Amino acid sequence: MSKQELISKYLLATTEQEIEKSIVAMNEAIKNATPEEKEALKAVVYAKNEMLMKESNDLLAQIDSVLATPDFTVNLNEWVTMKEYSKRFNLSTTNIVTNWIKRGIIPSENIKTLPMLNGLKLIRAIKYL
Repeated sequence: MSKQELISKYLLATTEQEIEKSIVAMNEAIKNATPEEKEALKAVVYAKNEMLMKESNDLLAQIDSVLATPDFTVNLNEWVTMKEYSKRFNLSTTNIVTNWIKRGIIPSENIKTLPMLNGLKLIRAIKYL
């Protein structure tokens, strides 16, 4: 794979798996690069990190603004995203949680949908199975 293809894949990676693979590939490329190439590749890595930090900060600001409204409070120890639920209870994917919701294993009173956050679903953080 050429350096340009590697950089493109790195910059376009969006899923956790794609990002992890591209980071490993980028680290390998940096190890085997000339000093000039190393500097160029490092600049790409720093730019991507800055972009990800900006996206994270923007999302956190959105969440803060929603949570700051007087009519809306959520205990984030009790309510978690599907991704966080999967991590806490050692589920391999968030698809398991989605399927549990569809099948009614997770009762509707244990699900909150936040329309102001593009329909983000929060799940009560208790073990269901």
